[in-house]
Amino acid sequence: MMKFFLYFLLFLGFNHVFVSCCASKMDALGIEDRTMYAMIHRAANQLQKKYNLSLMGQGGASDIENKTTEISASFETNRLLSIEEARTILLDSVDIFLTIINNDLDHRPYLQYYPFDVQGLDIAIFISNKDYSTPLHPDLCVASLRRGMIKYCTRDPENKNDYKSEICETYEKAIQRAEKIKMRSGQ
Repeated sequence: MMKFFLYFLLFLGFNHVFVSCCASKMDALGIEDRTMYAMIHRAANQLQKKYNLSLMGQGGASDIENKTTEISASFETNRLLSIEEARTILLDSVDIFLTIINNDLDHRPYLQYYPFDVQGLDIAIFISNKDYSTPLHPDLCVASLRRGMIKYCTRDPENKNDYKSEICETYEKAIQRAEKIKMRSGQ
């Protein structure tokens, strides 16, 4: 039986899902969970400083042998993002997470496979207006990466529980598009 723990990246029409974990609950977790959460927090601290993203959810999944198969984090920002900005942040987030995960010797014995790769990451950025309301189409309301697929969504103004548009691209295609934009801008 697969063990799932603290998996909080469901959006399901809600504006935000907030997660908190008490210190006493963290003490009850096994070493594999504590080291995973420590890695998530190190990555989240870098993303907070670099992009002003706030961690709002974290978790993952493991197999029957308690080996980490997936690491998940959701973030919030109250700054509207273009698809290009969201792509840049997601790609940089992947780099930050994978660097931390693959260099963490404490958690390495608990990884299902090493090196850990983008297929095991689940990252979501929930976007809100300055007043914390949900932006409506054509502005993005969420950008996410799951199992190597990136999705950019806008909220339908007529049905606020549904998306008006969902644009998908593979992780590899996102890298290519980001490189083209860098080349055009001369960076």
